[in-house]
Amino acid sequence: MSFDPTNVPARGTLSSEDAGALLAKGALVADDRRVRSTYFDGRFLTAKDLTRDQVHFLTRQADLGRAIGGGVVSGLVVDMGTVRGRSDGTIKISRGHGLTLGGEIVVLGKDVTLRVDGIPEMQQIDAALGLARIPNAPTRTRTGLYVLALRPVEYTTNPVASYPTSLDGGRSTHDADIVEAVAITLLPYPERIATGTLDERRSRAAHAIFVERTRPGTREDALALALVALDHGALQWIDSFLVRREVAQEQGNILGVSGPSRPLREAHLLQYDAHLSDVLEARALMGRGQSFPAIDHFLALPPAGRLPLAAVDVTAGKQWFFPPEVEVSLSVVPDDELGAVLDEAAHLPPIDLRLQGVALEGASVIVLIPVPRAQMDEMTATLGPADLATTPQNQAAWAAAVAQTSGGSLWFVRRKNFTPKGVLHLPYS
Repeated sequence: MSFDPTNVPARGTLSSEDAGALLAKGALVADDRRVRSTYFDGRFLTAKDLTRDQVHFLTRQADLGRAIGGGVVSGLVVDMGTVRGRSDGTIKISRGHGLTLGGEIVVLGKDVTLRVDGIPEMQQIDAALGLARIPNAPTRTRTGLYVLALRPVEYTTNPVASYPTSLDGGRSTHDADIVEAVAITLLPYPERIATGTLDERRSRAAHAIFVERTRPGTREDALALALVALDHGALQWIDSFLVRREVAQEQGNILGVSGPSRPLREAHLLQYDAHLSDVLEARALMGRGQSFPAIDHFLALPPAGRLPLAAVDVTAGKQWFFPPEVEVSLSVVPDDELGAVLDEAAHLPPIDLRLQGVALEGASVIVLIPVPRAQMDEMTATLGPADLATTPQNQAAWAAAVAQTSGGSLWFVRRKNFTPKGVLHLPYS
């Protein structure tokens, strides 16, 4: 059945007498936030009446925005400006739009580039709006982690003359237009432990957000875009996916069974991938190898993601990336199924590297080698048993499979740890 826009049921309208009777019985609940004027010929309208209409529709719009869920709808990608591979102190934000947690629409109509020392903190915006009087330290002394956010604001402009509202009143001037705008601001990230290097604090923030599921310190009236690290005002790194979320409902449980929401799961995979790229680049610049234990740079791993080729030695049948308590195996997967495998694994919990010993023994992962589907049968026949210690030919085949991997990375997925044991069959009776 097609939708007919001319045949939309009208909202139920009660008479004032019926409404009063229902209110008295408690069977009618009024929404005082959404009250608008009734227009009729001969009514004298004031500015208050027209303003109330605007508030009514803005409130309804915000309620709808909250139903959709806060986050980025499109664009709003944050990058660090660089000169010869080093930060030049600027932040670039691409055009786009999103929704705050409070349901307000945030629109950035053009690409923006600005210096990080020119971005005010949220307290300064609050003070400008008359909501707070909190002095801020000079921008050159900022050190720590900050949430880069967009806050919807408005201001008046275009002054015009107004006519007197009484016989003895005089003419005055008032701004005639209200302009909606977006303020780019910084929010201090709430750290429980604000010590260590900025890289260590980045790993702690990832653990707190993705494993402990703490909120990243954002406010309902602002849209978080990225976490930035400052050292005496100098920009050190930008991590978008620690705090950025795509628009989606935040429901994170099935029939009351708790689990991470889809935006949080996706953010962890993307944040880890970007963080790993930064780690590999930094180690290359310092002349350090690409083989290292994950705990050197991460406190938690997502249930799926990349790992460096150098982290696995198929000839020796060893790996160094995961803790020794984690059971690690190697396999091949058709490259056109890799996305589906990663998506399925994303529903599993992250790997908490802070756990030790027995607490990690139940965790197991499979390291995947993506292979073109046309080569799967030939390659699996060549590889033979997965036991790398069987024959030198077998070891060489696995080494060749790993060597053909494009991009210099392998993939890992966490395996489900649910295996029914001690099953009691219950026949129908």
